[in-house]
Amino acid sequence: MIFKKIGYGFVFLGLVEMIISSKSCNALCSTCAPIQLKPCFFLFLFVGIILLVCGLSITSLNNLKFLKQKKTKKKIS
Repeated sequence: MIFKKIGYGFVFLGLVEMIISSKSCNALCSTCAPIQLKPCFFLFLFVGIILLVCGLSITSLNNLKFLKQKKTKKKIS
């Protein structure tokens, strides 16, 4: 249950990062021209995609059933 909340938080952060990436890039580097392809835009977009993928992988952790190992005591003779 807690994994789902954390995962959805990461997905939300990733979406927000991708939405505001162009505005934050314009605020950071006003000297960037379209000829330079705005490298900070791609950086913020990449961070947003990474957060989105991490969030989706965390939400899928809740569906996995982890193997439970039985503890056995060995007799030492």
